[in-house]
Amino acid sequence: MSAERLLESFDAHLRRRGRADSTRRQYLYSLRGFCDWLGPRGVGDLTPADLELFLTTWEVGFHGRHSHLPRPATMRGMIGALRVFFAYLEQAGFLVAVDGSLRRNPVRTICAPPCPQRPNDFLRTHEDRALLSADCSHHHRIVVWLLRYTGVRVAEARALTVADLDLTPEGEALTIRGGKTAAATRTIPILPQLVPLVHEHLEFLRGRLSTSSDTPLLATERGTAMTTNYLWRVVKRVAYEAGVRPVPCTCATRRQDRHARGCPRTMSGENRSSISPHTLRRTFGSDLINRGLRLETVSKLLGHSSTTITERAYAQLLAPTIRRELFEALAHNPPTVG
Repeated sequence: MSAERLLESFDAHLRRRGRADSTRRQYLYSLRGFCDWLGPRGVGDLTPADLELFLTTWEVGFHGRHSHLPRPATMRGMIGALRVFFAYLEQAGFLVAVDGSLRRNPVRTICAPPCPQRPNDFLRTHEDRALLSADCSHHHRIVVWLLRYTGVRVAEARALTVADLDLTPEGEALTIRGGKTAAATRTIPILPQLVPLVHEHLEFLRGRLSTSSDTPLLATERGTAMTTNYLWRVVKRVAYEAGVRPVPCTCATRRQDRHARGCPRTMSGENRSSISPHTLRRTFGSDLINRGLRLETVSKLLGHSSTTITERAYAQLLAPTIRRELFEALAHNPPTVG
């Protein structure tokens, strides 16, 4: 079977397993370069040495395109795509040599470079306050507040529809359907701070669109879902206007509307602030941890596939929280001596 057919089969396998579209696109983007390198050779003839040669060739090509070697996270992404792909080929019986014998998965011996956990970039209290009180338009405010008070990923926020809202008094919640993993399907209570804005937003949509149950919650004036890039720009624009981690001008112009190409303060404002939508997700989780919510509960609300992911992301917050819980428990039930 040709490499292109194998990729199609692999993608169909991921789709049947419910993997997110973004994950499938990322895998296919990485693996197309591998299949181009593979050419007419069969996957069953590859050895670990062949894969090491491919990775070296890929590094050289990457350096030629970007003038620097791939970062550890980028290399881990490529090796991760190869691992998932070859695990599927092995399971499906496609790793067959020319003589008809089954071959072992050659990726087993390929080691990915270590990639340290990024520091938790959650907003501090004064930054959080400044962002939420920023003077901005309604459709900017609903984006920032929704991401901040639900902790949803951008792709999940884009996929939300009016039907995903439950506004039963004292039972307000939104349902996240699908996502990166099975755990991503979840119900998140709508916090009291967000409830009035959600009601206001629905009235805003009804005044502009002919809404139905499948109308995107974050809809444009044409009724389509806001794009991922637009949501990123909204968060950065609002943060910049609120003075939250602004990125300085790099072109030294005195005119605010004529910044040079590539300057973070161009009119489109791609990088006016160093925060991102994921910063708001981290702020949501950090706030819950700091308030003493159990790790398991925070993990479910964030849609993590395991508490290990949550623990790794919020490790620096867990130690003082555990200490506080320990001393509170001892205060109510002091240990006996002797």
